[in-house]
Amino acid sequence: MKKFSRRMVGEEVGGRFATPENVAEYRARRLSCRVLLEIGCGIGGQTIAFARHCKKVIAVDIDPKMVRFAKLNCKRRGIKNVEFFVADGTDEEFVNRVMHRNRIGIEYVFCDPSRPPSEDERSVSSMSPSPQEILSAYHWVKGIAIEAPPQLTPERIPFECEKEYISLDGQLNRLTLYFGEVVMCESSGVMINDEVKRVEGSPTDPDSWNYVDTLEKFAYEPDPAVVQSRLLPPKFSIYRIDRKRILITSPHPLESPYFKNSYEVVDFVRGSEMNELIRKVNEILIKEGAGKAVLRGNVNQKDYWNIRNRIEHGLKNGETFHVFIKGDSAIVMRVLD
Repeated sequence: MKKFSRRMVGEEVGGRFATPENVAEYRARRLSCRVLLEIGCGIGGQTIAFARHCKKVIAVDIDPKMVRFAKLNCKRRGIKNVEFFVADGTDEEFVNRVMHRNRIGIEYVFCDPSRPPSEDERSVSSMSPSPQEILSAYHWVKGIAIEAPPQLTPERIPFECEKEYISLDGQLNRLTLYFGEVVMCESSGVMINDEVKRVEGSPTDPDSWNYVDTLEKFAYEPDPAVVQSRLLPPKFSIYRIDRKRILITSPHPLESPYFKNSYEVVDFVRGSEMNELIRKVNEILIKEGAGKAVLRGNVNQKDYWNIRNRIEHGLKNGETFHVFIKGDSAIVMRVLD
């Protein structure tokens, strides 16, 4: 996924964790104000967006290399309303300095804390600085926004705040925690594609959702931002593929901003072993005139292309189908526009 429309200096070093341009633009519009303090600016992807929507941005990072990259990226884009600092954004000396100089002016604080590159399970406790440190240091501002790992579901976030989950092109991308006057609701899901869609409300317990055992004629893949924010409407009938994947199913066509993919269920087949399952799926795809098959479900990554190439064997020009693997069975579905 291309994160920036123009190359960023330092992208090869800090680009992995940099905020994609479309996401940065959305958050900058939401946090538009006169003066904003950004803690953990990195190479400046979010900084540039903030600078376009705020009169002034104060950007700080503990890594001087990142600040140097961010300065260069702003300069190359003609941005002159950002003041940079190399510091720990919650250090008492820095907080007193910025408070003394800008207490009247700073309205919002945005922080992207550092986190381990990988963990067995994402946790608020691994964020540095912690949300508690940020809230305590900048208790005097009107609003605070803190980026958190999007793997955290609402019930695992021990703060009274808005939890906003963002997907980009159908993939879960960011979680932002909002405090103070920037809070709009308890939980929200934002879907960024060619346009921006937003849903909001109070999260529900997934154990209370309406799960069904039968897949009807039509199936719909909900956007992960809606699933993670726990905002699926209770009226939906939910068919579980595996621990991570669910489908909304209905005997009739549905339309909803919650969906990222829509399908017509073609067949449900079983196989005593994988080779039999692959053969049956391939026969169905050829019969249906498929041109391409995307393999979904709990498939070992090292086996993915071997299985996909075999189920696509002999396919010619035609429609795209998705094949969901569910244990010893497969669901073959035609992709609808």
